[in-house]
Amino acid sequence: MSVLAFQFPGGNDYPFWNGVINEVHTFSPSLQNEFRAGYSRIRNLSGIPSDPFGNFPAGSDTKVGYPYASPYPGFTETNISTAEKNIGTLGVVQNTIDNIFDYGDTVTWLHGKHIVKAGAQILRYQENYYYASNNGNMGQFAYNGIFTKDLTVNPTIGKGYGFADFVLDASELQAVAGTAGRDGQRQYRTAYFAEDEWKVMPKLTLNIGLRYGYDQPMYKVNNKEVNVDVKNPQNCPACLLVAGKNGASRALYNAYHTQFMPRLSFAYQMNPQMVIRGGYGITDDFEGMGAAQRLTQNPPFIPQYSYSSTPPSATSGGTPIHVSQGFTVGGLTPGASNKYEAWDPNIKPELIQQYNLTLQTLVGSRFTFQVGYVGNVAQHLVVPEPYNQQTIPGSTNTATQPFINLVGKGGQVYLTLAEGYSNYNAMQIQLRQRQWHGLEFTFNYTFSKNMTNNPGYFGTGGVDGPGTYPQNIYDPHGDYGVAAFDTRNAANFVGTYALPFGHGRDYGDHVNRFVDSAIGGWKVSTEAVLYSGFPITIGSSNASASNNGGGARANQYRPLRVNQRPRKTLGFETPASKLQASVASTG
Repeated sequence: MSVLAFQFPGGNDYPFWNGVINEVHTFSPSLQNEFRAGYSRIRNLSGIPSDPFGNFPAGSDTKVGYPYASPYPGFTETNISTAEKNIGTLGVVQNTIDNIFDYGDTVTWLHGKHIVKAGAQILRYQENYYYASNNGNMGQFAYNGIFTKDLTVNPTIGKGYGFADFVLDASELQAVAGTAGRDGQRQYRTAYFAEDEWKVMPKLTLNIGLRYGYDQPMYKVNNKEVNVDVKNPQNCPACLLVAGKNGASRALYNAYHTQFMPRLSFAYQMNPQMVIRGGYGITDDFEGMGAAQRLTQNPPFIPQYSYSSTPPSATSGGTPIHVSQGFTVGGLTPGASNKYEAWDPNIKPELIQQYNLTLQTLVGSRFTFQVGYVGNVAQHLVVPEPYNQQTIPGSTNTATQPFINLVGKGGQVYLTLAEGYSNYNAMQIQLRQRQWHGLEFTFNYTFSKNMTNNPGYFGTGGVDGPGTYPQNIYDPHGDYGVAAFDTRNAANFVGTYALPFGHGRDYGDHVNRFVDSAIGGWKVSTEAVLYSGFPITIGSSNASASNNGGGARANQYRPLRVNQRPRKTLGFETPASKLQASVASTG
């Protein structure tokens, strides 16, 4: 009897090296300089499938009926959306070597009532990576039940049985990524700052600062990357921009030169028992984009394939894809791809404005009470969008997919752009007792609300609902609502009590050391963390056939009734009138 593997675990290797040099030079009691230089090297080799029994070496897809030369041990994944366990492997391989060089210098000058600091930072990124995209090098055939649903009950909503689709050889989704070596992307990031901590008067301190940053657009070594001219889809298939050719820049997106970040804060002592503090600052960040959606992922350098079958309707049986067809459906010419990554040429860093106002007071001689407002607004958040969504939903309108001449019917252009936004507002309360007869504790309570129009690249598992992509790219504000990680009420408590026995305590201060070792030095502590539940986004079967990446929220046509739970706790909730107007056609 032989044992066959049906899942193929991937190995992982994460070596890491780093080092730093720091030199502080004091020129005088009022003038000091600090210089630092650091280097980090991060290696990540993970996800390469292994076959513990050796029955499925590389190229074994034909053994299970897939006409595909699989590049690693194992075979292409059969993804069944119902209760059955998937078999095979996606082969989501990552091969990364990143070198990061960090240089910085800060000058500190004490002058009268001022503490002035100024400095600069230079970061050099050498990113050398390969990521097989979420579809993996082995790929997948997915069966979600759309071809075995009962159309007589409702032709547009609901699904059948995924395993039944598999038995009928009726696949809903097929996807795979090409195999290649590491891509090398390079970038400098520089920043300059100055700040002044000014003791205006004995009771008032101001801190005024300004930071300026510049993130050089990332470029690919040897210019091996491609972008899609998303502003002119009518030019497709001649809408591809190759780095460094025909007037295109090496990075294929524009530099952003206005990263100014002012900072202002103050502290004012109103009386010996009370202090008020406040501040405002802007921070920028150019992170958050998925590795699978870099421009280096595009053909002809790394071919990709992703195709969604046409679902059945009341008048049509749809077009299921069979295993024997492999990763070939889509009507494209040889060497072309039905999946491209694109970046908005005017993408910009995220802009985060933060502000707070806090009052702290001493109550009696041992208690402090603090209450404050904390908020922030984040703009230009980097999000992905399936940009080949039809302008008119419905399978009969596939010609309205704007990039059909580039990626074919059902293909996709995933655009990375700075269109996300969020805001956070909170009241924070703290009560703290300093140690008194061995007892001390801290109690915190936060009442807050967090809103956003996108859950981000990775989202919040089990909460986000439909997924990362907006339901309708032509109305991204339609997804605005309570964030998946919103916690309306949160409280925590921690307390420690040193028992009053033993040397230096209220009782037993003079006992001998043997008795003290038994009864002295004991403490009792407790803590508690309490918070209200997360909001829930109600998902829905995507019956629009609009090629929008699969995300859909449930339409709301009647007043919402939720038993034993306030309505306001539901996430991404939109009034019924707005839902019907903005998303009823795409849900």
